[in-house]
Amino acid sequence: MLKTLAIVAAIGLALPAAPAFADAREDYLAQICRGVLAGQPRIVRKEAVAAIGPGARVSIHPLCTGIDIQDLGNAAGLGKAIAANPTLRAALARRGWRGDDVTGIVINGNSVALYVHRF
Repeated sequence: MLKTLAIVAAIGLALPAAPAFADAREDYLAQICRGVLAGQPRIVRKEAVAAIGPGARVSIHPLCTGIDIQDLGNAAGLGKAIAANPTLRAALARRGWRGDDVTGIVINGNSVALYVHRF
């Protein structure tokens, strides 16, 4: 058996290297990540972001860090508004994130979920 494996490896008929499997896994994970972003409310107004006050419950959800995904979330164009809000800026900073790392935002009454991503 070992001779057979050695011969197969020597003539280049070995199984694909691990990176091919890693690429397929990353593509699958990126699809899942895009699916999470696609399920968020599409329109979030700057005024709604600005109105988030100090009593809000802000949760930070790292999303697929290290996976290259396109920005398909609902926070495009809100980076400055998010960074200008002291409540959101402080919540992000406590976890090592910035306003322009936010890919998605869901505001539900006094609760705010920020989805952050950094490649």
